[in-house]
Amino acid sequence: MSENPESTHPTATLEPMTDAPLSPAGLVFDFPAGVPGFTDVPAFQLLPLGPEFGPYLALKAVGREHPVFVVAQPGAITAAFDIEIDDASQALLGLESAENVLVLVIVTLRGDSVLPTANLAAPIVVNLANNRACQVVQPNAGPDQLAVEAAVPVFDPARAGG
Repeated sequence: MSENPESTHPTATLEPMTDAPLSPAGLVFDFPAGVPGFTDVPAFQLLPLGPEFGPYLALKAVGREHPVFVVAQPGAITAAFDIEIDDASQALLGLESAENVLVLVIVTLRGDSVLPTANLAAPIVVNLANNRACQVVQPNAGPDQLAVEAAVPVFDPARAGG
């Protein structure tokens, strides 16, 4: 991680993992601060949706039916981007380096014939060394980053055959 000298807030800039294969079965992440809107939900499990859903996964509350978010690694569905993590989030995650960091973005489904959108303004950052996670609002994110069109449809039955 490198410090961002242009920011007035202490931050680190991370490049999201894009080429690491993700094996989601059984991964449970502790969200010490919860997720905005769901601060009473301390843990989420990352679950596969099936091959026809390609790079998309489910992030489901542990021990509850809801909430369930559709998520993806950003590099799999849109252009790569850098992520800034403030000192408080780094401390919450126990981050000491950019190794073992997984970045996910929450995806909004918009209908069968429309591509989904991804929230790049507030990615979920996971420290895979201890499975702690938090949603990190990007300090310079504009409203246009709240709903960036993904390049990959959520459901494609052709993917299940390959």
